[in-house]
Amino acid sequence: MSEGHKLPYGVPISKVLEHYGVDFTDEKKQVCGRENLIGKATLTCIGMKKTSQGWTFSDENRTSKRINNFNNSLAKLHEKMDILLKHFIEVSSSFEGSERRDIDEICEETFDEDSSESE
Repeated sequence: MSEGHKLPYGVPISKVLEHYGVDFTDEKKQVCGRENLIGKATLTCIGMKKTSQGWTFSDENRTSKRINNFNNSLAKLHEKMDILLKHFIEVSSSFEGSERRDIDEICEETFDEDSSESE
């Protein structure tokens, strides 16, 4: 590592390099003091942002929103599957003596009811 390229996140990088057996015998050690504090601009530049809970990576919030959206979609799919299974059981149990309705017809009715309830 050259003197001209001091990185604000040198400690974590040094630990990774040590883990992989990089030789540091001829390297100069730099002690961090008040003059070496990482500024807000540097943290922002490396993809971090300040929140009420401290510094976090910028994409954490977007990732949690995606997870919430996925969980909501999954819950809706479960509800629709429950409705389909309920209708299937009703149709199967009433099969004796009557004509069995087509499963596509049941699905259309179910999703029509579901979409009208959500509006």
